[in-house]
Amino acid sequence: MRLIFLIPVLALAQTPDSRELAATGRTGILESPIPFLAVGANWPAGTDAHVMIRASNDGVRWSRWTRLRAAADTCDATPRGSSPLTFFENWDSRYLEYQLGPTTTDLKFVFVDPGHTPARKLEKIQAKRPQATATKPDFISRIEWGSPDGDKARGSLSYTTVTHLIVHHSADGFTGTDYPAWVRAIWRYHVMNNGWVDFGYNWAIDPAGNLYERRAGGDNVVGAHFSCQNGGTMGVVMLGTFTNALPTEEAMKTLTRLLSWKAGQREIDPLGRTLHRGMNAAMDNISGHRDGNRLPGSCTVTECPGDKLYPVLPRIRQSVVELLAAAKQEVFLTEDFENPELTGWKADGQWRWWDGMAWFGVPETKTYETGTGSLESVEFALASDAVLSFRSWHDTETERLDFDRKFVEISVNDGDWQTVAEVTGMNKEWSAREVKLTARGRVKLRFRFDTVDAQNNTGYEGWYVDDLRVICR
Repeated sequence: MRLIFLIPVLALAQTPDSRELAATGRTGILESPIPFLAVGANWPAGTDAHVMIRASNDGVRWSRWTRLRAAADTCDATPRGSSPLTFFENWDSRYLEYQLGPTTTDLKFVFVDPGHTPARKLEKIQAKRPQATATKPDFISRIEWGSPDGDKARGSLSYTTVTHLIVHHSADGFTGTDYPAWVRAIWRYHVMNNGWVDFGYNWAIDPAGNLYERRAGGDNVVGAHFSCQNGGTMGVVMLGTFTNALPTEEAMKTLTRLLSWKAGQREIDPLGRTLHRGMNAAMDNISGHRDGNRLPGSCTVTECPGDKLYPVLPRIRQSVVELLAAAKQEVFLTEDFENPELTGWKADGQWRWWDGMAWFGVPETKTYETGTGSLESVEFALASDAVLSFRSWHDTETERLDFDRKFVEISVNDGDWQTVAEVTGMNKEWSAREVKLTARGRVKLRFRFDTVDAQNNTGYEGWYVDDLRVICR
């Protein structure tokens, strides 16, 4: 039986869309109200489902039959069973043919259209690769990959002290090269279909080695990925299914860099085993999801991160050790702005601490006013050449004769402030910045925003700074 629904098709270039249709018999063909790239399914909680599907864009030529399996790699509470997404090679599929097993009832299919990523944006993302260091890798922000919720989640978030790094796979199959669309499709399915506040994982890595900021909230936010015991963890998902194949070399390199950064930041021994309080058991500090199976606090049993990837984890741990050793460097100053008052930083003017970052702006209006303001570091000793790195986001005036200026300044041995860099332009996305420091002695740093006049200030958010480091290289 073919069902035809006269629902307008949404022509969305970047915003994911999904629709739900119920199976009406043991076999059938459904016509989707939207062109779809991926399909998932829901069924009553506590029951199993046996489902075969294939897709077509014209009802004549069909993809191969694929079996939908229950999702075992997530643990957010949902009132129903569900499958991971199944991706099809044809972006414009409109028909789904299905075959249900004799015990499968009340099944609904979810059709997902993630929207194509614009060519220029995709080219920019594909050119972004984490460097082979143990510092925080460059990543694709939520704004860059096109999260419909931007940098926010749909519910409250909490933070944790990370002690364990958990590796996952997404257990789906995407065959294209528009990897941001893959990310958006999973976001749409998790958030809108499953009803979660956001992605469960903190990070994602695609086959090209791109690193994606997944869950909103920034560093140390609690995810929803580790068998109901998410406290104390950071979760990273390798996009794909690694039951019978390994991730690409590029993806494995990015995984090593990400784990090295976090292990170094939190002083986590990559080869060690420590107590995971939620699981009430000792675990490898770098673990696969399945390492939580049958532990006292676990709520799932899973093969994640796949039978091929899981045995490689010892090699990954050793690679993390080697990268940390190679990148061992003196750290002169570090600040994540989670609680900078306790570390001695000073802020005046419109600088303030907000949502785990430093921000020059007015909370009530999300704008900034005329005047100057400084964000000043504690004093520290600098005995060799060093690099100041920080992340910056700024929605301010563009260059003209009298434009608002954003300076990075240094004072040596209580001397006058000297400009070492100027942050220019309008950049409404997070970007990593580095400044070489050659001074010697007792040093302080300052971020100074000078709003020379009130022209164009209304409607502008200001200057955000986060994840600051001064290290010897």
